[in-house]
Parts: sequence; C-alpha cells; structure tokens
Amino acid sequence: YISFGDGGSGGDPQNNAQNLRSLLGKILRIDVDNKTGNLNYAIPPENPFVANLAGFRDEIFAYGLRNVWRFNFDKGTGKLWAADVGQNAWEEIDLIEKGKNYGWHIMEGFHCYNPSTGCDTTGLTLPIWEYGHNSQGGYSITGGFVYRGKNAQEIYGKYVYGDYVSGNIWALDYNNGDVTNNLLFSTAYNISTFGVDQNNELYFVDYYSGKLYKFTGTPTDVVNSSLPAEFELKQNYPNPFNPSTTITYAIPNVKTGQAPSLQHVILKVYDMLGREVTTLVNGFQKAGSYKVIFNERRTNDNRQLSNGIYFYRLTTNGFSKTKKMILLK
Repeated sequence: YISFGDGGSGGDPQNNAQNLRSLLGKILRIDVDNKTGNLNYAIPPENPFVANLAGFRDEIFAYGLRNVWRFNFDKGTGKLWAADVGQNAWEEIDLIEKGKNYGWHIMEGFHCYNPSTGCDTTGLTLPIWEYGHNSQGGYSITGGFVYRGKNAQEIYGKYVYGDYVSGNIWALDYNNGDVTNNLLFSTAYNISTFGVDQNNELYFVDYYSGKLYKFTGTPTDVVNSSLPAEFELKQNYPNPFNPSTTITYAIPNVKTGQAPSLQHVILKVYDMLGREVTTLVNGFQKAGSYKVIFNERRTNDNRQLSNGIYFYRLTTNGFSKTKKMILLK
C-alpha cells in the first residue's frame, strides 16, 4: 500500500485527487511478489479498477485524498486508518475502504472546498473525524496507531494521533459509527510520526530534537497535563499583517502564593512546512504579560518573507500553545 499526495500546488488545481487516470491524491495497492508485463510489480486482481476500459489506473485502491500522513492497519480489526492533511482549515481522519472517494478537492473534512458552498457530495465518503486550524486543534495532522499494547490500558483500542504544529496528542474511540475524541497531552513537540514495537507498544518522534518517546500509561499520582488558565497566547494583531504584527502572551506563576518565579520561555515562528523562521524569545522571564513585535524581515537568515501562512508557538514549563498568522503584502 502506497499513499501519494495530490501533487500541488494549493487546492489541487489539476484535480489530481479526483482524476482516476492519475496516481496522485490516492492510496495505491500493488503486488510486490510478482510482475505484470514490463512492470516490476503486479496488480492485485481485487483492486477496484482492474481491467477497466476508461484508462483508470489499476493500482488505485482509494482516491480523493489530499496528502495522507500517515496510514496503517489496526491489528485488532484490520481497518485501514488514514490521517489526511488539510489545506486551509480542516484536518481529517478517514477509514479507508476499497474503491471509495474521500472527497478532496470537492471537500475539506466535512466542509465544501470547491465550490465553497453547495458542493455535490454524491458518492463521497466523509471522514470519521475532523479538527480545525487553531491551537485547540492544530495545523498538520500526524496519523498514529490503534493501540494494542499492554502498558497503557487507558488507550487500548483507541486511535492515538497528533499534530505536527500544535503538539497536541489525542485518543479517538470509534465504535459502530460513534466517535469520542479526547486530548491526551498538549506538548511542545513537532510530532512527525508514530510507531510500534514488536510488543505493539506505542512511540512517537519529535522531529525538532530527534528524540523517540514511549507511551507507558498514567500513574495514579499524575495529574492532567492540560494548560493552566493563566497560560495565554493571544491572536496576533493586526492579522493579516504587513510588515509587522504584535504577539501578546501571559506566563503563569508556577509557585502559587509566592513571588513570581523565573521560567524558561521560548517563542518561535514557523512556516507552513514546520521550518523555523525565527526565535523571538528564548530566555528566562517572570510570571506576567508580555508583548513582542514580529517583523517580516526578522528571520534567522535575514531574508524577506513571502506572502503566506505562518505559525507562532509559545513554550514554557512543559506547556505549549500555537496560533496561525497571515502575512499579506
């Protein structure tokens, strides 16, 4: 099984995901143990478009996908789970079935994309879950696994996945069409991939540090790692901006009832691909409110930024929050 993105640029202007004569925007299935003609692989005879007379690609297993990252089979049920990265507003999770059309670029998540309203959803398979582009959700989904290990029984049978930009990690419970989604952690990590070991224990990778983390279960004396009410990252103003904008944030006092304590605070800006643009703050600050000016020329390599979407992330005391901003010249 192979996933291909739609090939770009933004919005799939070539309509590759809906074009059954293209391999782009699809999940493919091939037989790597045999050959057909001059191919170095064979086509499984159960593929949905085998031997069609319309010129559709025989390799296609499912279509209408934007950029799946990532997909895998649940070892307990055999279901094929896929996390599809959205365009401007929605990230989605799909259960992939043979021959189904998952809607891109007609739809983004549960919402019309092209056209923006009144789109024809006939024959489309909707996702089982979506989340929006905001700090409570995220901006670039990273697909995970249905947990089948023994060490973290709290998440057994649930689909655990994350977001590359916001660092959020969730557990989604899917039962006969009913979906429950719970936030497990709000982290400061760039979650690029998940994996399992020979015992089906679950791991994820932080792209920025290159470190591998393992899910071990929650001891009874550990409290919920949700964000404290005093931890705040406000929407930048103005937004869209040109050439500069103000970012306001608040740092809580971790020692209740005592004088404000110094905390290590990091505020960075990233582009749409998760590459660091600049570091606005990296040092120790007392609890309180702060403002920082971001100028589109204030980058690590002194280059001038182009129009587009950027993200700014605040991290302190093990908590992290991310928001989106737009540079429009």
